[in-house]
Amino acid sequence: MVDLETFISNHVDDYNRHDVDALVSAFAPDVKIHSLDTGRILMEGRENIRAFYNEKFDYPKLYSDVVERLTIGEKVIDKQIFTSEADTMMIKAVTIYYFKDNLIQDVWFIFE
Repeated sequence: MVDLETFISNHVDDYNRHDVDALVSAFAPDVKIHSLDTGRILMEGRENIRAFYNEKFDYPKLYSDVVERLTIGEKVIDKQIFTSEADTMMIKAVTIYYFKDNLIQDVWFIFE
């Protein structure tokens, strides 16, 4: 069993470095990304996530700052602030990561 907090810390670091290969390797092949607000699945599958982040990482200052982290069982819950190029965008969110077989199986976002 991996240490989930360390795993997610490394995952967020991969995001902040815009390392798509490392970022995507943390996800299960059939991962689902959900909006908890709407109940919709935003993305499904590792390769769809790869395509999404290949496009998103064209913004050189896309960054996530973790304000708070909590681990409960197989879940890691982050309170995050996402910023983009020249800090013109700021999104506050709660991200819930659910693990299965040492990979991220599901992610739920709650946006402020």
